Amino acid sequence: MCRTFRSSFLVTIISLALALSGNMLFAQSGDPSDLLVKKLSNQFAPTVFSQDYEIVTAGAFVALKTEGNISSYIQDPNRPRNGLVVFKLPLQYCPITTYKKGTLSMGFGDSSDVAHGDNLNINEFFSFPRRYLQIGDNFWIAGMSVYRNSIRVHIITDPYDDGRYCGVLKFPFEKGHLPASDDAVKMISEVLAVQPPPQRQPAAAEAPPVAVAEVAPLSLPSLYVSAQTPTNQLQLNAGGSLWFQEDGQTYHGTFVVRGATIELSISETGTKTILSRYGDDLTDSSGQTWNFRGHSPAATPSVVLPTGSAHHGAALRNDDIVKLVKVGIDDPTIIAKIESAACEFDTSTDALIQLKKSGVSPAVLKAIVSKAK
Repeated sequence: MCRTFRSSFLVTIISLALALSGNMLFAQSGDPSDLLVKKLSNQFAPTVFSQDYEIVTAGAFVALKTEGNISSYIQDPNRPRNGLVVFKLPLQYCPITTYKKGTLSMGFGDSSDVAHGDNLNINEFFSFPRRYLQIGDNFWIAGMSVYRNSIRVHIITDPYDDGRYCGVLKFPFEKGHLPASDDAVKMISEVLAVQPPPQRQPAAAEAPPVAVAEVAPLSLPSLYVSAQTPTNQLQLNAGGSLWFQEDGQTYHGTFVVRGATIELSISETGTKTILSRYGDDLTDSSGQTWNFRGHSPAATPSVVLPTGSAHHGAALRNDDIVKLVKVGIDDPTIIAKIESAACEFDTSTDALIQLKKSGVSPAVLKAIVSKAK
């Protein structure tokens, strides 16, 4: 998730039909990113899709107002192409196109994340079914997400002959300088224009309306497992806290309820994501399904150290702390690990200087020195 939930769950917003008892109001958090997502979602309402990519609740239908040179950064006979890049569903991570200084582009880093997330090699990535949306092409907004240095608009097209396509439109901003909501709306409106939704043709024999069953309140704590990658897990706890495991790493955060949606906020990455609920399961805008696995205790799992760091029974050392910092584990979690684990720290002057240069915070340095006494 943390390439697009880092991109999809840690990269990607995702519409989630969820009715939950209680009075948890979105705006109560007061977090600027929360308020920005709310403003953008009010301006560009997300469309809710079923697991089969059929529209459940229609949201904003928009047209592309600009195009750019999707330049070639690696040998590919199908490039360069102009427009907004979209890949055929289903897939786990949708391609990312960046809007900056009046033009669209696809960066190598974003493309690498998508290829890695979807387990595609270079040849598979470039041969994957794709389209390049042009000025005037229409599509649905599937959600909004705010990262530390970008706003991302998740889109899904109307069906072509071979199905729907998805993509992500990224609007970067200077890290730590979240744009005001009006500025963010203006920036997105430079690229996307809201259109009247298409008229749906009624069926030849109109079927009687089907009563929509109410979504049952969510019973917490609830554990979910990725259908695509069963080692990835999400747990929602009573009180609005959550933990999430992906690729051997553990992340923490909170969730809030906004009517028929749940927004997840991942603390370590600054990612904000919304999931859709279908029955007992959850679905994100990239098509990834999270299957309900039952009601488990709300305890947070222990931190999983990166490959090559201290394992069970081995002492925690300086290089382990650096690895935890590099993957974005927060200070309280690292300090808790230091306090609970066997440690063999080098607290010499040179070693502490090296830790500081590696990005270790003063609070963690203090915990290291205290543990070494």
